Amino acid sequence: MKKKYAAIIFLLIFTILFLTYGFRYDCTPPISGYTRVSDKPILSPGEYPFESKAAFNPAAIVVNDTIYLFYRAQDNKFRSYIALATSKDGINFKKYPQPVIYPTLPEERMGCEDPRIVKINDTYYMTYTAFDGSTARLAIASSKDLIHWEKHGIVFPEWPWTKSGAILPVKINGSYIMFFGDWKIWIAYSKDLIHWKADWKNPILEARLKMFDERLVEPGPPPILTDRGILLFYNGASWEKGYSVGWVLLDPSNPYRVIARSDEPIFEPQLLWEKVGNVPNVVFAEGLVRYKGKWIMYYGATDKYTGAIIAPACRFSFYGKEIKNAWFNEWLNKVFWRLYGENYP
Repeated sequence: MKKKYAAIIFLLIFTILFLTYGFRYDCTPPISGYTRVSDKPILSPGEYPFESKAAFNPAAIVVNDTIYLFYRAQDNKFRSYIALATSKDGINFKKYPQPVIYPTLPEERMGCEDPRIVKINDTYYMTYTAFDGSTARLAIASSKDLIHWEKHGIVFPEWPWTKSGAILPVKINGSYIMFFGDWKIWIAYSKDLIHWKADWKNPILEARLKMFDERLVEPGPPPILTDRGILLFYNGASWEKGYSVGWVLLDPSNPYRVIARSDEPIFEPQLLWEKVGNVPNVVFAEGLVRYKGKWIMYYGATDKYTGAIIAPACRFSFYGKEIKNAWFNEWLNKVFWRLYGENYP
């Protein structure tokens, strides 16, 4: 009997030491290893008149067990709306029959485009592009229920052209920060998430000659604060290959300082519907969620369709060496999700 208790105690101590010192996990979004969920789009245009031409460039957020996907819907007159689709598995979506945000402002005459969304406290904040037919202007709206939205107008009325606002949903040095821009990336600061200040003379990120982002850089999904820095996925374009997705890691104490930046895109147009559509050779990411043991990144393709790529929510290592077995990683992610649910590490 004493030997039995001794064995149990030994096993318990070994398990604690194993979990404490030998076993590690990283649940921040990976910068590689994504795969497409399907060879076909997960959203296509045509179900409703307001999206007869395109259903693309979505923002995404998880509420309870549901993914809310806010996509740019475009009708046959090239006017854009922000529409909603929901899913219980992250891949199969049901569209709402009416958009949730319509063009109502003079600056939105030709549409409301390309949303990003975050939740801060009990409020959802959506940035989007107001387009009047010639000029793009970054706008912001807020909601308590994801259906009814209050518009707060143009963020930078004094700037001649702005778009693509990606908000970090935690404060840095007492302020919220937002990355924005579509040929360079700038940073803006706010105390209340409605009023923002930025310095147009000092972009934080620019295009690089002879690389996948040689033509422009543009924020992707809302950034995430990690132990290594602020991780921002961004969309880059080259003259030859079109649009693809890369990443940059920024110093939280000084977001102008680049810690690391991708030399190659994490994915680029490969499938036919990512190469042929309303605008050729485009994959353009705007939504990223962690859902049921996976990271899911949603992207627009050829300004017409919506696709998704996935990666395991967590990567595991044993005494500093990453566990590469795909089956074991998938099993551990499922175990973690079932144990922790919404509090998944």
